[in-house]
Amino acid sequence: MYYFNPYAIGPLLTGVMCFALGQYVHQMDREDRTRQAFFGLNVLASLWCLSQAMVLSATDLTLASFWSHVMFSAIILMPVSMFHLASHWCKRYQRQKLIRWVINFQALCLVILSWGPDFLSGYTPYFFGLFPRAGALMYLVVFFMLSNFTISFLNINKYHFSQKKLKKRQEARFVMLSFLILLLSYSDVFVSYQQSLYPLGYIVLFGFSLSMSLFLLRKSVALLHERVRSVEEQMQFKSNEASIVSEELKGVQFQLLEAGKKSALVSLSAGILHQISQPITAIYGFIKFLKKEVKEDHEFYKPIHLVDEQTMYLKQMLGNLMELVQHKDIKKEAINVNEPVENAVNLLTDELRIGRVKWELDLAEDLPQICADNINLQQIFMNFIINAIQALGTLPKGEERQLLVSSKVDEDNKFVAVSFQDSGPGVSKGEVERIFEPFYSTKEKAVGIGLALCQDLVEEHGGQILVDSSVKQGVSFVVKLPVIGS
Repeated sequence: MYYFNPYAIGPLLTGVMCFALGQYVHQMDREDRTRQAFFGLNVLASLWCLSQAMVLSATDLTLASFWSHVMFSAIILMPVSMFHLASHWCKRYQRQKLIRWVINFQALCLVILSWGPDFLSGYTPYFFGLFPRAGALMYLVVFFMLSNFTISFLNINKYHFSQKKLKKRQEARFVMLSFLILLLSYSDVFVSYQQSLYPLGYIVLFGFSLSMSLFLLRKSVALLHERVRSVEEQMQFKSNEASIVSEELKGVQFQLLEAGKKSALVSLSAGILHQISQPITAIYGFIKFLKKEVKEDHEFYKPIHLVDEQTMYLKQMLGNLMELVQHKDIKKEAINVNEPVENAVNLLTDELRIGRVKWELDLAEDLPQICADNINLQQIFMNFIINAIQALGTLPKGEERQLLVSSKVDEDNKFVAVSFQDSGPGVSKGEVERIFEPFYSTKEKAVGIGLALCQDLVEEHGGQILVDSSVKQGVSFVVKLPVIGS
């Protein structure tokens, strides 16, 4: 039946290795058509080598004839797998449907004919064992093999010249070289014509299978690295998006906190103003009564008259502040911004003198009008002047205390800017960032609500407040309000 032939060990091991390599590469990506075609080619190569080993080890001609027909069936089907591999590699499989059907039909016919009596004519003894002799129909196998190799090689060659990237062209050249090596494995066919080339066939076949396996594995590793890099980029992109969303969330939380502070500020301020207005109203009524009772030539008439005026001013200011914190409808009208500026300075003239502040007005003439509430702007400007007086009051005795109040229009004639610049100690950059937060103050025993209210009101007028501060060099507050029609 069979005997131990040491020359059969080579093809036997080659067949096992080809099948193992094809299976391993196929497992890397079962959906890839190129790998499927390569696996099919390795299965046929394995069948080729294993059946050859059985022929070399057979002692019965019947068994040798059976395994010879199996071997040549695998040899006939190998060019078909070669064409499928090349066609898938070049992305031309769907466009070559007709060629594919013709090749498959020819292969089927040849396989059937290979089991007939005219395919093999007998066996020739060699030093490595018996090997079948070619019959009359063996020329068809040679022609079929060469024609399929030519079609496959032309496919890869056309793909090579169509690629613009050097890497793709290098890969195509490697596949063409591998196919040329595979062509040498058909030396077993020439053995059937008494041309002893053993063991070139299975050695070349193993070399082709190993080189293509390593090549496809390298592509798998490169593809895996590319996917990992893509995932890392996506993760980085998502991380950046998450950071942006986190920053936006912090901004929303800060806005909600600001809204909560302002809401608490409104409630607290309204309560305080209500409590203050009650005794002021009582004092105002009592002063009115005394004013009627005291004659003009009385020594206390002038002081009572002065107290009456100041009490009236307090009532009006408390009323304005109540409207401010309660956000009653702002009565906007076309005004010149210099008017509330001058009113604010005139009302605080005494405080400026008591604080020994040298003030200067530098108001531009013919300013374009703005749409604003005169009273509210007056309260805003008074707040900035009072803050300047308090800041200048912290300077050591002997240092000059200056306040410059100016107004101008910007170059584009879109905004009117009112500036309050003092020579006080200034504030740090960190304090500037928080200076408009409700309940935050750089001064001791201060509530920290004035600037928050001013900013809120200026924003309702469509404007903004800018701060320029340098420690030891004073601070400058600039209120920018839009010009009518800008």
